[in-house]
Amino acid sequence: MSTAGAWLGLDIGGANLKAANTSGYAKQVAFPLWRQPESLGDAVRQLVDASPRSERLAVTMTGELADCFASKPEGVRAIIDAVEQAAGGRVAQYYNLRIGAFVDAAKAKADCVGVAASNWHALAAACGNFVGAPGVLIDVGSTTTDVVRFDREGPTTQSITDTDRLLAGELLYQGVGRTPVCAVVRSLPLQGHECPVAAELFATVADAARLLGRAEESADCETADGRPATRAFSAARLARMVCADASELSPDEITAVASRVVHALEQHLADCLSRRLLEDHGLTQQVITSGAGEWLARSASEKVAPDTPLLSLSALIGDAQSVCAPAWAVAFLAERTEPT
Repeated sequence: MSTAGAWLGLDIGGANLKAANTSGYAKQVAFPLWRQPESLGDAVRQLVDASPRSERLAVTMTGELADCFASKPEGVRAIIDAVEQAAGGRVAQYYNLRIGAFVDAAKAKADCVGVAASNWHALAAACGNFVGAPGVLIDVGSTTTDVVRFDREGPTTQSITDTDRLLAGELLYQGVGRTPVCAVVRSLPLQGHECPVAAELFATVADAARLLGRAEESADCETADGRPATRAFSAARLARMVCADASELSPDEITAVASRVVHALEQHLADCLSRRLLEDHGLTQQVITSGAGEWLARSASEKVAPDTPLLSLSALIGDAQSVCAPAWAVAFLAERTEPT
């Protein structure tokens, strides 16, 4: 059971807010930051108030990249202000990837580069501490995928910013939820041909995953067309990618389209993992998978490195905490370090 002395980890993203502790609690709520940045403080407060009681908050973020902010430093400062507003007297500490430690709000604002997009670093550091041996982390979220080498001290990369990581192949800006289908594939199989896809936000990877049984149906309307996240509407959205109605494609054709999308994302992920494994000169002792798309991370790892031990973070800490892995990570690290 969580106590008032325990840390509650928060991961403030651009589309989702996540909270977790090291006692089994984890919760994710959708929050489109780019649409309502002025409501972030209230949303964080509601998440904190709904979580097990804690007087200490460990915070990481990626939401500073939301285009409601003119710059990343502006986003970092706005997120810190929102968390401080939501804290209600609780102590809040912010993870700084440049020093691998926690700092207070003033120090966080003074080093926005170190605090921005820091959740991948915190998670890799927690994994290294948790397993105590070198490895590669694959965290597949709804929007992005991190493929990061680490040792027991933390990440071994020299990358700091997301731009650094894109260039290094450590950040794949694709995930199993919000990613547009046209960002993953150039064409789809149809009637024995390769049909070019429409360069429109008609469907997302979540639609393909749902039709393959990898994502649940829901009444959630945060979809490409604003209609519910059901199999029927997912099929309609995917058909739009080839400028068709669902009625114009057979069930087998829709399934083939969905499979192509997921397999293409898996291949992109496999390419990133292959690059990491080539860099480590045989030092990797395991691959750790986490996130909402952990199933895809496992599949890619088994394809690229079938002889490398595979550790599932969901098996180690629970499914819900794996989905909220960066929030769990900052809570885990805060309990083992002395914030500055």
